[in-house]
Amino acid sequence: FSFLLGAMVLKNTPSMENRVSREFEKLDVDKDGSITLQELTVGMRRLGVPVSDSAAKELFDRVDKNHDGKLSSAEFSAFCEVRIRHLREVYDGLDSDKNGALSSLEVKHAVESLGMKVSSEELQHMMSSLDPEGKGGVDFE
Repeated sequence: FSFLLGAMVLKNTPSMENRVSREFEKLDVDKDGSITLQELTVGMRRLGVPVSDSAAKELFDRVDKNHDGKLSSAEFSAFCEVRIRHLREVYDGLDSDKNGALSSLEVKHAVESLGMKVSSEELQHMMSSLDPEGKGGVDFE
């Protein structure tokens, strides 16, 4: 689930710092400068991340370094920075031709390496979701 939270932060914002700040603001529903367990759980679900209460609590406890029952901007930022760096490593590993964009063939190989089959139609749907502008590949940003 922590991997998915990192992926949430990557969506449609210009820089890592801005991404993290915007995501923190979205999750901090009551605008008190911190994220509660409830805000994190509801926010992840609202963004389409299927997270159980226990998994959200486990993630929350890992991120809440000072164990005060809330996530500060600094705690959230530090966690996201590590997750984004990890996502970049995974992305770079999938980009077999090292051109900076994942092609449909690279996405297909990634899915198949997980032991799953993907039809041409499913692959096309995945690529449309990952590359809504139709650039022909999925870049990291």
